[in-house]
Amino acid sequence: MLPAAPAPLRAFRLGTLLALMLCVLSVCLSGCHVRLIMAYDPILDQSFTALQQNTEQLFGQLEADPGSPSTSFENHKDFYIKAHATLRTMRTRARFEPQSAEVLTQIDALDRSLADLKQLHINASPNGPNAAVLRASEGPIESQFASIFQLQLALKSRMKTPVSANATAPALTN
Repeated sequence: MLPAAPAPLRAFRLGTLLALMLCVLSVCLSGCHVRLIMAYDPILDQSFTALQQNTEQLFGQLEADPGSPSTSFENHKDFYIKAHATLRTMRTRARFEPQSAEVLTQIDALDRSLADLKQLHINASPNGPNAAVLRASEGPIESQFASIFQLQLALKSRMKTPVSANATAPALTN
């Protein structure tokens, strides 16, 4: 059996242990946190909002006179070009943010859904899609936007400082 350490050495070890514990505690309490998803980006949020507004406008135009020549793909081709360009721009922006996998997944899913709508629209020409096709297409796209906005609101709510009202996103017009 080893002889007991002298009292000054025991006090030194105890003091060192307490100092180490205080360091660990201060690091834990200093506000360090693990981030599992990207930070809120107001430009992405505003771009999603503009894209949803333009998508709703497209559905409104198509539902106003379904199956008529005015709702043909050719009359709405610019929407699809601009929507795809907007999503590619958003993807590029999000790609450089750490922990952006979930946002990128949402962007890609929305892009696929809009590509599917475009294909339905092309196939329905020259008179555009009928009301049943529009209803079937609108639900999943609206669900994706709802999911996107739910995530954006959660990201925004965890911010410690308010978002600048001066941040603007490019407008997507039809």
